[in-house]
Amino acid sequence: MSSPAGNFGKTQESEAIVADPDSAQLGCVAESPHDSEKLVQMAQDLEKLRAISVRQPWAEQIMTGEKTIEYRSVPCRFRGRVYIYASQTKSELSDSELEAEIGWSWADVPKGVVIGTVEIVDCTGDDREFEWHLNNPIRLQQP
Repeated sequence: MSSPAGNFGKTQESEAIVADPDSAQLGCVAESPHDSEKLVQMAQDLEKLRAISVRQPWAEQIMTGEKTIEYRSVPCRFRGRVYIYASQTKSELSDSELEAEIGWSWADVPKGVVIGTVEIVDCTGDDREFEWHLNNPIRLQQP
């Protein structure tokens, strides 16, 4: 699959959805009505925690709006706002390539933190080659 201009690289399959209430298992059983209320609250809290993990410099490019397609090996049925977690895993780019790409060195780039949110507006593709279409990035004040 070719990469449109401004949409560089693919993230690793292991960096798919970090928190997905549709597939999350709470890991406990309600033994009383009070426990049931706790489980419902936990499920509602999970809804607020949707996030995707993206390596730098691609996480930064999502935040600037340069990267509007995220390539994944799995489809995404969810539509709406998710957090962008800047992975601690170093990309295959050299330090000089990273600096040329986003103007920051590896030491200065945010990593291991949530840096903002973006809307997933569509998902296209098939056969383990999917494009998650991203729009309207919002950077957090401080990661």
